[in-house]
Amino acid sequence: SSPEALIQMITGFWISQAIYAAAKLGIADLVKEGPKPCEALAQATGVLPHTLYRLLRALASVGVFREDEDGRFGLTPLAEYLQTGVPSSLRAFAIMQSELQYRAYGEVLHSVKTGETAFNLVCGQELFPYLTQHPTAAAVFDEAMRNYTMQVAAGIVAAYDFSQFGTLVDVGGGHGTLLRAILQANPALQ
Repeated sequence: SSPEALIQMITGFWISQAIYAAAKLGIADLVKEGPKPCEALAQATGVLPHTLYRLLRALASVGVFREDEDGRFGLTPLAEYLQTGVPSSLRAFAIMQSELQYRAYGEVLHSVKTGETAFNLVCGQELFPYLTQHPTAAAVFDEAMRNYTMQVAAGIVAAYDFSQFGTLVDVGGGHGTLLRAILQANPALQ
């Protein structure tokens, strides 16, 4: 058997971190009106053109952004999810995963050995107290959870029979996105 699939899994963080960088820089928003040259994108984001070019080429190689024959970068269907202000956006989710989860997953072996939460080790406290003390991270987390829930709500509603209940409580449901989807599919539910 070929180790290619395992190699892709091992190096998967290369792509996730590249997506994070593009999301953090807001590249999808900069090219939503049409492809732009890397130099213009670098100037707009305050980064180096040659390093941004490498980043965008790497993302284009996996279908996130595209490079046209003039060397300009534009949206692909995947890159559209990295825009802000669209209901299906995963931009905040990409940022949250890299800024909060990525560092913690770097200590997963510690968790396996000790049973302790890696996030606590890395950040010195539980997630929600951390978010209380870091309002910018909390805002990204809230947006990420809201947008992610929009992505998965229909699948949850389709996969589980909620009609067996008379009352449903969504504890910590943020803006009620999941609860709203469940109630729309189950009108008798309170």
